[in-house]
Amino acid sequence: MKIHHVAIAVHSLEEALSFYHDALGAEVGARHRVPAEGVEIAFLPMGDAEIELLQPLDPDNAIGRYLEKRGEGIHHICLLV
Repeated sequence: MKIHHVAIAVHSLEEALSFYHDALGAEVGARHRVPAEGVEIAFLPMGDAEIELLQPLDPDNAIGRYLEKRGEGIHHICLLV
């Protein structure tokens, strides 16, 4: 078992990508919109795992409500089993 990715909910992908690039030297591996889930996602490869940044497309969807209630931070950790 190992970590596949750590998902972090953010208000702004642009601001988060700037931080992760400047602070960690991270590069974007993939970025796309997932309308069915109501998010825009950016994956940042980190060794054998990835950081997944989640920005809601609508403040009233699940990720938007998560941010409103808890603020930016870890949303979930995905394990590869």
